[in-house]
Amino acid sequence: MPSATTTAVANKNATFNAPSFKRDFTALAVQNPKKAAAMAGDWRLRLENALIEAETATEMALQLATIGGSNLAFSTLTGWLGAKKEHIEEQWFQPTANGDEYQQAGATWQAANPTASPADWAKTSPFKEGGIKDPTKMVGIPVSLWLVGGTGLVAWFARNTDQGVLARGLATGALTNMTGELGSNAGRKMFKKKSETATDE
Repeated sequence: MPSATTTAVANKNATFNAPSFKRDFTALAVQNPKKAAAMAGDWRLRLENALIEAETATEMALQLATIGGSNLAFSTLTGWLGAKKEHIEEQWFQPTANGDEYQQAGATWQAANPTASPADWAKTSPFKEGGIKDPTKMVGIPVSLWLVGGTGLVAWFARNTDQGVLARGLATGALTNMTGELGSNAGRKMFKKKSETATDE
């Protein structure tokens, strides 16, 4: 014996009978052409609205997925580069002639500046005094800004194409990555400054 759910589904599937609908609508068109035309126009409008809503929902889902994926990729890249920068700085301030290239660079600077005080040494940077390339920058510009500029250009050129949704998603992902990085750095500096102030007191 079929269940109530099965019966309900069967009844729901059977509500539209194509041959019967065609026969009834044809009769209506003969009897009242204006009413038939109005009904057809109304159904066409409903169909178009439903298709537009479905397309908008799909586009939104695709764009959100692109934003999330690109932001994850870009933030992973900038995070890795940021960690490398911190590693270089740590090694620079642990100078030894037998260490890695960053420790050797620090030792070389100290040997060339024997009269430098600890305070002078603390103010040095491996990227300035040491001449080491900052991994978070390209020709002096942060990599995250390059990503925004590059994806922004792609989005602009693809604005009227089918790939425009993906391009805008990439650009938005790059922008949110850059602003997130700026916010994170600002928060670090604020905390560091507050900690130094508390220590001085």
